Amino acid sequence: MNNQQRIEMIEKEVGEDLGKLPAGMGMLLKTVVFPQLKTVPDTELPAVREAVAHIILMLKKAFDL
Repeated sequence: MNNQQRIEMIEKEVGEDLGKLPAGMGMLLKTVVFPQLKTVPDTELPAVREAVAHIILMLKKAFDL
């Protein structure tokens, strides 16, 4: 499975959750973030994965998850 396929799978799985986010946040993920993540070249994937993992960790801390 390539990066684009992974992002498409995530989009499908979180589709309903996007509607539960405050106005604009879900739309931003759907129209900007996910499409941009699909275009990350393989050479940049390790750095992007590291950054995304760090962002997720910080969000977990912020929301006590």
